[in-house]
Amino acid sequence: MKDLHILFEQSDNAIAEAFLQLCKERVDYFLLFLSRGEEIPYLEGVHKYVFDYIPDLRTNFFQREYCRRYLSKNYSQDGFDYDQADDVYDLITEMLVYSHIWEDVGFLKMLLRLASLLIDKEYPWKNEDIEKHRKYHTLITKNIIEPLNSKKLKLGNLLQIAYCSQIRNSFAHSMYEIHYDSRKVTIWGDIPEEYKYDITFEDFQKRFLYTVRIWNQLFKQFDQYREIAAQNNMQTSSILLPEGSGNLFIHAEMIKRGDDLEAGFKGYVTKS
Repeated sequence: MKDLHILFEQSDNAIAEAFLQLCKERVDYFLLFLSRGEEIPYLEGVHKYVFDYIPDLRTNFFQREYCRRYLSKNYSQDGFDYDQADDVYDLITEMLVYSHIWEDVGFLKMLLRLASLLIDKEYPWKNEDIEKHRKYHTLITKNIIEPLNSKKLKLGNLLQIAYCSQIRNSFAHSMYEIHYDSRKVTIWGDIPEEYKYDITFEDFQKRFLYTVRIWNQLFKQFDQYREIAAQNNMQTSSILLPEGSGNLFIHAEMIKRGDDLEAGFKGYVTKS
C-alpha cells in the first residue's frame, strides 16, 4: 500500500469534520452524543436513561489492542502489498478483523447516533437491530451512510468505500477462495441477495484500511472531545426525552476515579 499516510489522514479529517459539524449545528445533542447516553432495562431505583455507558466499550478492548498490534506489524510504513506467499495468512487475518469491526455494537451505535443527529433526528437511545445483530446491511447503508452523504460529509463517502456486507458474510460462513497468483479473492453467498464475484487484493486492502482507521479514530476522537467538554464544564440546555418523559439537562466535568481524573457526564430530569 502506497501513500498510507494519505488514507489515514483522509479518515481522521472525515471524522473530525462530522464531529465539528454536529457540535456547530446542535451543540446540546453533541454533548448528549459524547455522554454515551443509553436506555437500559428497568432497574429499581435507577432511571432508565443513563450516561457514561461502558459495556459496549468493554467488549472490544482486546480487539482494539489486537488491531493496533497488527497494524504496527504490517502498516507502520508504506509497502505491505501481500507480495510474499505467506502474506496470504495476513490477508485472512485482515478479513477476520474487517468482519469483527462491522459487527461491533459500540462502533455501529456511535455511527448511527452521529448520522441521526446530523440530519436533525432525535437521539437513538437504543437500537434493538444493532443489539441483536439484525438487518445490518440496511442499517449501515440506509441509516448511516445515506444520511452522512445527504450532508455532503466526507465520512459518508469513506464508509461507502469501506463497507461491503458480502465480504463479512462470506468470511463468516467460509464462502471464499483466495487465488494468490491472480491476486484476487472469490466470494459467494446469498445475503442480501445471491452473489459471486472477485475482489482484488488491492480493493480489499483499501476497504480494510479505511475500515480499521475509521474504527480506531472514531473512538479516539470521541474520547478527546469528551475530555474537552469535561475540562470546560460544558452543559446543555433542556433536551426533551422520548415519549415526553421529562426534560433532560446534562453537564460534563472531570471526575476523580481512583488516582486518575477522567471525563464524566451527569444529568438530571425535570417534568416541566
